[in-house]
Amino acid sequence: MPKRTKSAPQPVPVAQPSAHNSTPAPPITQTEGASSPLTPQETRRLLRISRFLLVIRDPALFQAAQAHGYSAAEHEEGWGLLRRASGEGQAMQPATPATAPRSLFLDQELQAIDAFENLWFPRVRAIIERVVPAAHRTDFVATFFRDLTQQPLGSGVIVSVRTLTERVTALATSALPGAVAVRDTLRARGLTDAIVAAMRARVAALEALPALPAAAPAPASDPAVDQAARRAAYVALAAWFNDWGTTLRSVFNKREATQLGLRVPRRKGEAGADDEPAEPVDG
Repeated sequence: MPKRTKSAPQPVPVAQPSAHNSTPAPPITQTEGASSPLTPQETRRLLRISRFLLVIRDPALFQAAQAHGYSAAEHEEGWGLLRRASGEGQAMQPATPATAPRSLFLDQELQAIDAFENLWFPRVRAIIERVVPAAHRTDFVATFFRDLTQQPLGSGVIVSVRTLTERVTALATSALPGAVAVRDTLRARGLTDAIVAAMRARVAALEALPALPAAAPAPASDPAVDQAARRAAYVALAAWFNDWGTTLRSVFNKREATQLGLRVPRRKGEAGADDEPAEPVDG
């Protein structure tokens, strides 16, 4: 099949929960550290795979992948493995002085949400102040930004970005003068419905995380067993991604392959090919 040349818009990636019916991977004994069975590099790879799973949902990209055997069932298997490798359903243990550093995954998610807020808060306001008719502009700004202010990096950005994306979505059906024109302008500037939906899902995923308990209860399961299960799921997920990365990397053009996480461009002066295999599985 010839390579496609038209690139789909790049949604904001999100690690999204999904139903699954995948087969558990065989357990292994290797672990990486006391607090997580995954290395920082492997945790970053989880983010890369979550990006693939999100972006491949674009109808044009999914149709191209289907022609090479990628199916809804394969997609659900990938999500299921990602959820288990990310530790879904496992007890969260309170931090101790030895394990105080925050999760790399959580930090990266907060940074991504904060970057979205820093980018779109000022853009949305500037577009409203230009597009909305002058007679209605003051009321429009007051309504749109009611109880909504930009937050510093931290948990506050979760609430502010959730509110921002909800109000951007509501513009399409709002009766406020100029609302539809504002939404159309935002789409034209890159804030597409897909990107808004992806960010809302990303925020919802963080809001759904259980809070740390005030006191340390008895663990619901053996942490060593949980870590082994996560590690096994990660190994199976890495093999799944290596399989589909090898199959699909040549199907898409370079920009699409980069958006999907199938290709990792090398920095200037860095040795190696631009098209990076989906890394060997360490089992």
